[in-house]
Formats: sequence, structure tokens, C-alpha cells
Amino acid sequence: MLRRMSVDERPAASDDHAATAATADADDAHNAADDQAVRRTKPLPVLPLLLLAVAAYLIVRRPETNLGGWVFRGAMIALAMLWLGFWWLTRDLATDPKDAADDIVRMQKALYAQQHEYRVVRPREFRDVDVAFYDATQKTFEREQFRFLGDIEDVTATREFPKMRTFLRLMVGDSGTIQLACYHLKMRGFLRLLQLVGALPKNVKTVDLETEMSDGSFIVTANAEGVDTTGAVPRVARFLHPRETEPLELLARHREQIQQACRREPGLAPVHVNTLDELIASQHRLQAIKNAHKASMGYMDAKELRQIAGEDSPAVRDLAAEFERRKREE
Repeated sequence: MLRRMSVDERPAASDDHAATAATADADDAHNAADDQAVRRTKPLPVLPLLLLAVAAYLIVRRPETNLGGWVFRGAMIALAMLWLGFWWLTRDLATDPKDAADDIVRMQKALYAQQHEYRVVRPREFRDVDVAFYDATQKTFEREQFRFLGDIEDVTATREFPKMRTFLRLMVGDSGTIQLACYHLKMRGFLRLLQLVGALPKNVKTVDLETEMSDGSFIVTANAEGVDTTGAVPRVARFLHPRETEPLELLARHREQIQQACRREPGLAPVHVNTLDELIASQHRLQAIKNAHKASMGYMDAKELRQIAGEDSPAVRDLAAEFERRKREE
């Protein structure tokens, strides 16, 4: 659910200027991280520039033409602009397996080599997320005696993925033994294009239930099947269900998993979390487990890469071979 929290308890984003400043700060930090990483930007393609030059020449030097001539000119301009637009959106994407592997490790370290920074936010800072989803989920769980704790932004995640900026609504229930986070993951920019062509899931609205157990392990239940494709983490029992699973069904499944865990190990009990600070402390402990696991595997390996990719394309095979080569050389 959460990764780290160093929360600024001051009222967040009291006006639109504050929200804009927060976004700018996150974007600046993200850009700084990119500057530190070794990346190879794709060169500007020459052919679309030639198409634009030819179209401009025909328009200026030979303006008198029939309808077909103007359609041809327009088609050249449209093709060139689409080509250049695609280059702009993908110019920083690594194509060489070594560069791509470096990018993946850098990203994983940004997420799993440290605790995350969080800040309290207000929903109006996030104008393109479905706030009605948050409100409806909150009302559903309030009927189950859950309590609202706050709305939080993962600033560290925003720095790494500014085009996926969102916030989490936090609640606790069942006498503090169940932690809840719901969030709407909104894609923007090139990621939005990938959603439109089916390369990324659409309309990602997640309800995530977590319980810390007295032995330091965690139980996680979420409607993130097909969205969360990361590998298993030791001491974290994760149960992913289809995205259309109803929130109360998730809750019933999560309660059942807690009961089964306690029956399997007499003396095991869920940890009670009743305040925002206690929830943060619990999430620190969960993050530490994830960080240690990622570090032990070099932050990415061929097995997890194939699992996340969900395919066996030549590009995935080349990248997996690069991670296997790195592991052999360790």
C-alpha cells in the first residue's frame, strides 16, 4: 500500500497555486533523477523532416494544383507530424538491452532502496482522478465501521512516475487490524497512448487491504489482478483478485485470510493500527521487507522481468538475457 511516510502535517494545497507548486516540485525532482541516469536519447529522424520540406516546397513553389495535389501535401504533413510526435514521446526510451536494464534497475532503486516520502493532500489537487470513486469507497467501508485517516500522496513515486500522479485514501477497520488504501491510477502522456492501444490496463481503480501480523509478516488483499504483476515477496502473503471484485467481497476474503493464518499458527495475531502515525510505522516495516528482497535480487532478474512483461517477445528475451548475464558476472 504505502512505501514510506515522512508526512508534512501542515494543511496541504490550500489553493491552486500550492497544488501547482507541488506538482512542479515533483516534476523537477523527477527530471533531476533523469539527469543523473545514463540515457541515450534517440536521434531526431530525418525522413519526416524531409517530408515536411517537400510539402513546404510544393505549397510555396507550386501552389496551383488540383484537389488530389492538396490531399497529397496534407497527407505528407500529417505523416511527418505523427512521426515526429511519436519520436518525441519515445525519445528517452532505451532500445539497447544494456541501457534498458540500467533504466529498470535505476527505477527499482528509486522505489525500493529507500523509504518513501509522503505528504497530506486534498482531493482538489488531483483534478483528473475520479474523486467519486474515493468517496463511494469510503462510504462503503464506513458502513463496516472503518475510520478515515487521511489522503496521502506518495511523493517518491510521483517523482519517478509524474505521469501517474495520484493520491491514496487511507482508512482502518476491524479494531485497527485492517489497513485500507484506495486509489485511482490515472495515466497521462505516452502512458495514456499505451492504454488506448491496450498495452496498459485502463481505468485502474484499486482497493488495497493489508494486515500486519505479530510475527512481522503481512497479508495483502487487493483487486489488482493483471495490474500488479510484480513477483512474490517473502513474508508478504498477497492475494490478488479481478479488478471488478466488489469492495465488500475483498473485505470478506481478507478477513478469511487473517483467520486462516491465525488458525495455522496458534499465538499469531494481527497488529492493531489506530492512528495515521501507527499506520505509517507499519508501512515502514512492510517497505523494509520489500527493500531487502529487491536488494537481494539485484533489484530485477530475468524471472521477474518475464512475469511483469507478461509476454515472451524478442525484446523481452534480449532484456532477460542481459539480466542473466549480469547475474552470472556477480
